[in-house]
Amino acid sequence: MTTRWIRKSTRTALYARDEYTCQYCLCSVSPGVQVAPGIVVPAIPGTELATLDHRTPRSLGGTNDRANLTTACVSCNAAKGERTEQDYRASLAPVPVPVTAPITVGVAII
Repeated sequence: MTTRWIRKSTRTALYARDEYTCQYCLCSVSPGVQVAPGIVVPAIPGTELATLDHRTPRSLGGTNDRANLTTACVSCNAAKGERTEQDYRASLAPVPVPVTAPITVGVAII
């Protein structure tokens, strides 16, 4: 399999499309800045390092089409690995739904 790099302008457009948010855990991400040889940190302090993830991995026939690429933080991208987006999402714990107290309405008995 040959490596096909994704242009910086395309990366930037995809990050903007996804509002600089990891599409798996919804954390804020920012592109990396190289501060020393081999050391890359997020450009904005307090955010995670942004990566592009293939929804369908290239090893499973996925392409570098914009529709197959999504913004992900480094942690989610590494955890997803070679699985498809559907397989990875199925392995995640369900998002808890906040429980609200029932609303009681006072009734006057005459």
